[in-house]
Amino acid sequence: MTGSMARLAAVADQNERLRDLLDARTRLGLKAQLGEMIDVDLEPFRHRILLDLGAGEGVASGQAVMDARGVLGQVVEVLRDRSLVILITDPGHAIPVRVARTGLNAIAYGSGEIESLSLPHIPFSAGVRVGDELVTSGIGGGFPAGLPVGTIRQVEPDDSATFVRAIASPAAAMARSGEVLVLHDERLRLGEGDAAIEFVGPPEALAPPRAPQAGAAEPAGGAR
Repeated sequence: MTGSMARLAAVADQNERLRDLLDARTRLGLKAQLGEMIDVDLEPFRHRILLDLGAGEGVASGQAVMDARGVLGQVVEVLRDRSLVILITDPGHAIPVRVARTGLNAIAYGSGEIESLSLPHIPFSAGVRVGDELVTSGIGGGFPAGLPVGTIRQVEPDDSATFVRAIASPAAAMARSGEVLVLHDERLRLGEGDAAIEFVGPPEALAPPRAPQAGAAEPAGGAR
């Protein structure tokens, strides 16, 4: 492929991604701002991306970020013309979700692997199965309800033989997204009303309670 053909193909791919983003914004009824991923940090215990939007464009900590396929993460740090986003796969992040088929509320924890989310301590009786779609539950106010989060690809019993652990593949393209949407909703701003950023502290603090009720409590908030 010649250089000019390669450039044309790249422009065509970008235009298709932009169309998909705009379609997603319209389909989901979102008030969102278009941004571009300009850097990626995928260390084992740190999944972050840097966007070309900052305080000058009205971005604030706690705002949700997604691509055309689903949720990517949340803004955790804002500069004048840049913002740092923690991905939902970061081992310090947790997001309240709902199993679309059954209505079960749960928490999806970042696993430290870019293709995996972990949902521990799900009751056997919940009937969660491979192929179930996960969407944001809206609990805690950090994400609007109904946004695609991922698809369960594995379900296995835990050591207690009372609960199962599910592994889900994120819906979003994660660090390969390129262009993204930063969702604008006043309820998402940190320190306003009951809004809180939906991720917990350092990796050692991530162990969930021994037998929590799925979706009964939101994770503690706080940027590192």
